[in-house]
Amino acid sequence: MLGHKTEECKARITPADACPPSLSADTWAATMKALRLSPQQARIAGLLLRAWENKAIASELGLSLPTLRTYLDRIYRRAKVSNRVGLVVRLFVLALDHERRQRCPPS
Repeated sequence: MLGHKTEECKARITPADACPPSLSADTWAATMKALRLSPQQARIAGLLLRAWENKAIASELGLSLPTLRTYLDRIYRRAKVSNRVGLVVRLFVLALDHERRQRCPPS
């Protein structure tokens, strides 16, 4: 039963939907690619940036809290941070770097 809900939520919340309103879809995709996040990890990162709590994220995506914590640990490891605040900072630094490169491509 849990697997069915997870598939339903995956279909409802795409990685692009998880893009924070302050970032373009292109910037969000580039940031997720830079960190090599899976689509599910990108969904989780996007919901974290929207200040969702772990329990709400797990419920929305049909995950148990221990499974969500495993995802978070892997996301933190890929971003080379140790907590949620570090992840938020890292994501926005990568996003700003991408947007700067888009505006001023190297010559």
